Amino acid sequence: RRQRHSSALGLPSGAGDRRSARPMSSILRRALCVASLLASRCWAFQCTSDERLGPTVASAQKGIALDDSTLRWCTSQIPRLWPNAGEPMTSIRLFKAWDAKWGEEGRESAWNGLVAYVVQSNAKVFIGTEITCDEEADDASWEWTKQLLQRLHPEHVMGLAIGNELELLQFKGQDMVPASCLDEIWERAYLWRKFQQFVAEFDALGFGSVPITSVFT
Repeated sequence: RRQRHSSALGLPSGAGDRRSARPMSSILRRALCVASLLASRCWAFQCTSDERLGPTVASAQKGIALDDSTLRWCTSQIPRLWPNAGEPMTSIRLFKAWDAKWGEEGRESAWNGLVAYVVQSNAKVFIGTEITCDEEADDASWEWTKQLLQRLHPEHVMGLAIGNELELLQFKGQDMVPASCLDEIWERAYLWRKFQQFVAEFDALGFGSVPITSVFT
């Protein structure tokens, strides 16, 4: 988390409070460190422990879901080992390749960090693309997904998810998901039409042997 108050720098809470003052060199080092981290928009952290929980059971069948903040800002810091186990973490779920709200800035850097993690860890990615009430947005999401897929290659892709938690769309309210959208997705076969389109293009990219699905809760 990004801290915005003085305690993040190790500064005294009250101005002029000599009882809690620290050597200036220590304060400057902390300030420079925090400034560097804020400039990169990614809060680095380090956690060390001598506790070992023993071997991870079926570690190759376990993984993490990559949150939006990590995808956007911090792909270079995806953990490569399971905490307190020391075993490689080799599976991640990626809900989407990118988000239009983030703009183009930082996308290449984020993807470079993600691909580096995948290659260095010999990891596999369960990658998703969105199905919403906006076909233009869905097509843009799919284009980003295809671009990232071409960097990952089939050996590093566990599967493709077309749509996420689709059965929950009905609970998001009329403002976000009007009844006409639900009718389009289910009754007029929008999901099935996009599913067929995306699968055909996925296969054409060389991923014909990679499993495909839609995610339901």
